[in-house]
Amino acid sequence: MITINYTLSFFDDIAAWLKIVDPAKEIQNEIERSTRKTAVVLEASTDAAVFKVADYATLERSGNTSTLTTHRISFTETENYLKNQWFSFLISQDLSPAVTTVRFSDGYIETIKNRLEIPPISHNIKV
Repeated sequence: MITINYTLSFFDDIAAWLKIVDPAKEIQNEIERSTRKTAVVLEASTDAAVFKVADYATLERSGNTSTLTTHRISFTETENYLKNQWFSFLISQDLSPAVTTVRFSDGYIETIKNRLEIPPISHNIKV
């Protein structure tokens, strides 16, 4: 599960309301482009989107420990795409999520703030 919280400006809200841009769809496209996995939008609002990404983490086992490692996700390509659109003067140019929460199946949570890229995250689980 990936939950991304964001703050839209007044003009971003208008652009989303007019369907000129869809923040959840843009984030979904970037997740799929970065991970080469299908991202399903479970929830989307004007300030957050929740995605389910099957096999977002890979599992490696060594002895009694298993390590889950997530894929890197970069929003650079989408940000560059939006900057080159006719409506770019209307919307914010920064796609860095305010807060990104990566939740592992055992309840472990990793939070990343204000980064244009979500780096790979490794988490050890005892078997």
